[in-house]
Amino acid sequence: MTNHLQPSCSSPINKEVNVSSSLFNTVLNISPINKSEILCTKDQTQYEEYPNLCISDSPAKNNTEEIEVCGRRIVNIFNLFEEIKNIDKHDPFDCSFKNMIVIGEKRIGFKSIFTFKCSMCQIKKTVGTENNVFTPINTSVVIGVLNIGCGYSQLQEVMSAMEVPTIHIKTYQAEHDLICKGYEETALETMKEAAKVEAELAVAEGEVDVDGTPLVAVVADGSWCKRSYRTMYNSPSGMAALVGYRTRKILFMGVKNKFCAI
Repeated sequence: MTNHLQPSCSSPINKEVNVSSSLFNTVLNISPINKSEILCTKDQTQYEEYPNLCISDSPAKNNTEEIEVCGRRIVNIFNLFEEIKNIDKHDPFDCSFKNMIVIGEKRIGFKSIFTFKCSMCQIKKTVGTENNVFTPINTSVVIGVLNIGCGYSQLQEVMSAMEVPTIHIKTYQAEHDLICKGYEETALETMKEAAKVEAELAVAEGEVDVDGTPLVAVVADGSWCKRSYRTMYNSPSGMAALVGYRTRKILFMGVKNKFCAI
C-alpha cells in the first residue's frame, strides 16, 4: 500500500491533507496545535479554580545556603540520635528531617553544633554532637594526650590521619592549664589524706615523741632523666617523693629545676 500526503493549501488556520491510496480516498482537516491544548482536559479542570497559579516544570534550584560538611566528627551517638528525633516532624507543616539542609556548623574544639534549615517552612534548628552527661570532649581528649605522655603536635598528627578537624592550640592550652591545676589540687588533697592515715597508724602503735607528735616512717626516692648521646646527659629537672611505709601512699612530692624556664 502506498500513501501520498499532499497539502492542498498553506492556510495558517486549517490545513487540508489529501490522503490517497488504493484502499481509500479522503481529506483530513488538520488544525494548528494550540498551546492551551498541551494540558489535557483533566489537568485544565484541575487548575481552573486557581487562575493565578503559576506552574513550572523546571527543576528546583539548589539552595545557596546549603554547605558541604567535610571530614569526620567525634559525636555522642545517643545524643545525636535524640536531637535528630527532636527536630523531625516539626510544625507548622509537619515537615520531616529529610526536608532539612545544613546551613552552618559551629565548632568549639571537637564539639560541633550544626544548624539545619527546613526547605519547606524555613524553620531553623540546631543539632549538637555533645551533651552535659559526660566529661566535655575537649577535656577528655587533652586528658588522654597527657596520660600517654604526648602533646599538641602528636594530637594534630592523629586527628589529621583520622580526617577529624583538630582543636585549636589556644583551646588546647586552656584545657591543659585547667587539667594540670586539677591534677595538682587533687594530688595535694590526696597526700594530706594519706599523711593523716599514716599519723593515725603511728599513734595507734605508740610511735610518738615526747610532745606526742606521731613519728611517721617514710621511704624517700627521687629520679631525673638521663640519656646518652656519646656523652653523659643529666636532665636539669628532677623530682623526689616521700612514700608512707605503712600505707605505701605518697605523702609528699617535689619537682626541682636548675634554672627558670619562664
